[in-house]
Amino acid sequence: VAVAERQVYTKPGTVTQLELPDGSKVWLNDGTTLKYPEKFTGSERRLFVDGEAYFEVEPDPKHPFIVENPMMNTIVTGTSFNLNAHSSDGYFEITLAEGKVHLEKNDQRFDLVPGEQLRFEAATTRLQRKNVKPEIYTSWITGRLILEDEPLGVATKKLGRWYNVDFVVTDNELYKLLLTATFQDEKLEQTIQNIAFVLPVEFSVKEEIINSSTQKTIYLMKK
Repeated sequence: VAVAERQVYTKPGTVTQLELPDGSKVWLNDGTTLKYPEKFTGSERRLFVDGEAYFEVEPDPKHPFIVENPMMNTIVTGTSFNLNAHSSDGYFEITLAEGKVHLEKNDQRFDLVPGEQLRFEAATTRLQRKNVKPEIYTSWITGRLILEDEPLGVATKKLGRWYNVDFVVTDNELYKLLLTATFQDEKLEQTIQNIAFVLPVEFSVKEEIINSSTQKTIYLMKK
């Protein structure tokens, strides 16, 4: 018997929380797509995510919980973790809060312990593994965006989704700059002024009307 599939898309500027058929909980950040069956059947609990999601997985060692993503698959039994993996951004970042996760990409295998993060950059195929504070990477659930020593190239992707704007970094040297900041209720203009204050960058804002809505593009340049 075929099991119906559900698809959830979180609109820009919103966070969606839902409970999966096995009782696991998931939060979806804006611009995220989740596909999952109405009922998990067989020996696996398999679903698909493109975007950012925080999972609290119900323990069930006999039925692994598998999160498919265009860049890498995540296999868990009972665990809390944050997955930030928009295929359009070209980087995959998983941060483990509790339990353990097993990652598979082609013939590569990785196991993480709590407090570890694995980041994969599709363009360079670079893999980086480091110890982090998981609460920094799950703060978006409570309406805060915390960046700690975040490379500007990644920070602008996260900020672009946070504010529903496009950031364009005009000089490759700027990608190496590191940004540490916390954003909660700041307006966009205030945020980019703060970035220009703490980093050697200046910015210009371009607005255009697309499908009767205003789309902003922020250009960051060397100061």
